[in-house]
Amino acid sequence: MCGIIGVIGDKAVERVMNGLIALEYRGYDSAGIAVKKDSKIKVYKATGEVKNVISLVFKDIDSLKDSKIAIGHTRWATHGKPCNENAHPHTDEDSTIAIIHNGIIENYLTLKKELLEKGYNFSSETDSEVIAHLIADKFKKHKDFQIAFHQAVLELQGTFAILCINNKENRIYFAKLVNPLVIGIGVGNNSDNYYCSSDMASMSTLKLTNKFIILEDNEYGFIDAKDGIKVFDISGNSLKTKQVIETKFHYTQADKSNYDYFMLKEIKEIPEVIPNAFASDVSDVLSAIDSSNNIYITACGTSYHAALVAKYVFNKVCRRDVHVYHSSEYVYLNPANANDLLIAISQSGETLDTLTAVKNAKRKGVKIVSLTNHYGSSISRESDLQLYMNSGPEISVVATKTYIAQLIILYKIAFSLVNNSAELEKLKEFREIVGNFLKNNNSLTNVEKIAKELKSENDFYFIGRGLSYPTALEAALKLKEISYKHAEAFPAGELKHGPLSLITDKATVIAISPSDSLVKKIESNILECKSRGAKIVTVTDNQDVVKLSNYSIVMEMIPELFSPISYIVPLQYFAYRMTVENNLNPDKPRNLAKSVTVE
Repeated sequence: MCGIIGVIGDKAVERVMNGLIALEYRGYDSAGIAVKKDSKIKVYKATGEVKNVISLVFKDIDSLKDSKIAIGHTRWATHGKPCNENAHPHTDEDSTIAIIHNGIIENYLTLKKELLEKGYNFSSETDSEVIAHLIADKFKKHKDFQIAFHQAVLELQGTFAILCINNKENRIYFAKLVNPLVIGIGVGNNSDNYYCSSDMASMSTLKLTNKFIILEDNEYGFIDAKDGIKVFDISGNSLKTKQVIETKFHYTQADKSNYDYFMLKEIKEIPEVIPNAFASDVSDVLSAIDSSNNIYITACGTSYHAALVAKYVFNKVCRRDVHVYHSSEYVYLNPANANDLLIAISQSGETLDTLTAVKNAKRKGVKIVSLTNHYGSSISRESDLQLYMNSGPEISVVATKTYIAQLIILYKIAFSLVNNSAELEKLKEFREIVGNFLKNNNSLTNVEKIAKELKSENDFYFIGRGLSYPTALEAALKLKEISYKHAEAFPAGELKHGPLSLITDKATVIAISPSDSLVKKIESNILECKSRGAKIVTVTDNQDVVKLSNYSIVMEMIPELFSPISYIVPLQYFAYRMTVENNLNPDKPRNLAKSVTVE
């Protein structure tokens, strides 16, 4: 949640504005920019999307072009509603200090009370504003900004990635605890430029750099226009060396090309993602699983649904039981022990609930495998073994192509554990199977027609049995995330144990119904719902199921075990079409952000 960026060097203001556009997936309730110009700090803020604050900055752009220091923030609101007062950057009362912050300051009320008693005034409801006033208070005492910043950081409890500038120095100060923060080192003609950001992808996307220093917890320091980067541990000891990581990045992947929305572009990229994900080397993970007593998977949201698919697949393919936990609940049980294996799945690699679960497990000696889409992410660095989705940047807040990548890698692990080369080869075929659906205008037009006819409906119930149940969960999540429709998912057999009371002629039931060993059972569930007046939508390859439906999305027939890989794709597209039919933006759903870095 929240994106932060800072630039020291040429075109600082322009690069911060572009950086905020690249980071907007992390939050878009409000945005702001602070610029050091001569000996003054100028702050611009606006609610809503980043473009709103950019329009304000452009009014002064001629006077800001020569500025060499700027910081910017795009907000996902925690403390205080989205408004100009609560937008970052926050300043001290004299506007000599400006800070931006991602995270939560847990002791902000205590600090705020102390600062109020000293006569400081606050203009926002945020926890973050405390940081600016606290630094100002420490500066009054120490008369040295580096010491003041360090002393203020020592008093903060909670989580934070902080950037800070002041009106006297040509520096950006930084501090990091839990929330991600990386430093980019300029390359080529920009070798004397430096960048700070919430992630590497934002800087790579802008072609700013492919060289990074990843800050660890309890590190702070500053970037100086002349002296470069200085990093200290929390005790104030200078860290002599920090590893510089060089990455490869395909810049065009982060461009929307000719698509109206990133979500549609990313759905259409799924066929290319499949071979990239399949190329992941899982050999070390296989050895780790073979030597482990128990396998646990922890994840959130879409990644959790991929974990549930893995539970079914591992059971059927390997006869191995996999224990799957929501990351936010794992921490209360911490069930894995030494000699167990924990697989942590997170698209961003920064999901705080999952990161916390990983840290708790590590303290018990559990071996950690991470499955992420981002090299150098916090979760991957905490892991013993790393797997990467190789999906390229996924900009839309909702996960589409990365879900498929997760499934491909998890299936590959399962089949590799039993040396089933024939089934591994079948995985490769899904590039063509999914591609055929996405290239078939009749199939896509059919989904569009269904969405158009159902766009005013408000209650959707997704049902599936066996491997189709996680698909139902993921399909319901996609629909509710971006169309704001009420959408729930149940194992179809659970309908009569309570949910059937919700099924009326106002309900739409979407049944995931491949021709597997359970198809006759789900036909009965469809009839239960149909007899109560519900509209029936089916995703199926079975003509008997089609005959029971008001609407059908007909799928290519595939082996029973593989249905989660292809059956989710038309449902992702259905959620997309429902959203645009209701004149909503599928890339930026309200109240959500791509990278969840708060608990």
